[in-house]
Amino acid sequence: MTAPRKRMSRSLPRSLDLTGVPHERIDAPRQMRQTTIDFSTLPLPPDVRVALADAFWNHFGGRSHNQILTLWAHIKVFSRFAEDSAAISSRSAFMPSRM
Repeated sequence: MTAPRKRMSRSLPRSLDLTGVPHERIDAPRQMRQTTIDFSTLPLPPDVRVALADAFWNHFGGRSHNQILTLWAHIKVFSRFAEDSAAISSRSAFMPSRM
């Protein structure tokens, strides 16, 4: 027979103390195995780079190193296409216009 366990508190804190947590830019370089993933090296407008970096790191859940490196390769191909075609001038080009 086991002893009854103490009930765990399941409430979340109302506020977080983030004063000691360093804030890093979302597009800051990160090392993945021997590859550096650096969105600031992409030849895209800054607002587009930040949006891509945010989607890249935060859109999906946990991924393997190989999946991350494959997605990074896809992003680099897209950025070359965007540079060659001059199709992207800013993130606002993707925003729907309001009438």
